[in-house]
Amino acid sequence: MLFCPSVSIAKIKKEQKKSNPVVEDLKNLFSYRLARDAKYIFTSPQRVDKSHLIPIIVASGLTVGLMAVDEDVREYARNHHNQEASEFLSIYIAPLGDGRYGVGICSLFYIEGLCFHNEKAKQTGTMGLESMACAGTLSFLGKLFIGRHRPKDNKGAFDYTGPSSKSYKSSFPSGHVTVAFSLASVIAEQYDNIFVNTLVYGAAIGVGFQRIYDDEHWLSDVFAGAMLGTLIGKTIVKLNKDDSQLSLKPIIDSEKGTKGIAFNIAF
Repeated sequence: MLFCPSVSIAKIKKEQKKSNPVVEDLKNLFSYRLARDAKYIFTSPQRVDKSHLIPIIVASGLTVGLMAVDEDVREYARNHHNQEASEFLSIYIAPLGDGRYGVGICSLFYIEGLCFHNEKAKQTGTMGLESMACAGTLSFLGKLFIGRHRPKDNKGAFDYTGPSSKSYKSSFPSGHVTVAFSLASVIAEQYDNIFVNTLVYGAAIGVGFQRIYDDEHWLSDVFAGAMLGTLIGKTIVKLNKDDSQLSLKPIIDSEKGTKGIAFNIAF
């Protein structure tokens, strides 16, 4: 679609200088995209139909099946616990799931995209932040309503308090793992090659291992968090790739002596 209003090129450049691309991206992320995508994710149960039944049944069955071996896995981890390994995992691996490394990684992607005019890298950074925010919120709500005790509480794998204001630190699902997989899946979707997939998902799996090894979560907590985080990350990427793309380009018609802007909308 082409539309050519009589706008001077000098005025266009002046307006472009006034707008800070970083500020505009952040405004778009926090005033529009995050609200839109979070609403889509949080209302997903309303869109469940027959085509989703088999994946839901399989995922639920696997989670319940892992709950049956949670105690055995915990016992094995405790019998093979090493203090030095535990400290290493807590210092260098756990931050991948609590946002400390995640925010830094997303910032690096965004800065790289900004410096080298790489829109894909910029989008990866903003989508990563968005995905982690949604993942952290959903895992928090899960803990709040399910209220499963952590392994270190020594109350067993099937002890639940149910919905309670005191359950926000409970076990199911693992918040660290949910956040780690939400970021990993965004990066993997954006850069689809075996090396990147191995690196990012391997790091996320390392977070899950740390949570079990340090007696913070059951195996089924980690599995549920990995599924939830991956689903959130992939959904965020899909929603943003499906956006209509509007490009603006100044044009000059030397024959007619006209100036204007070309608007191109791709669906």
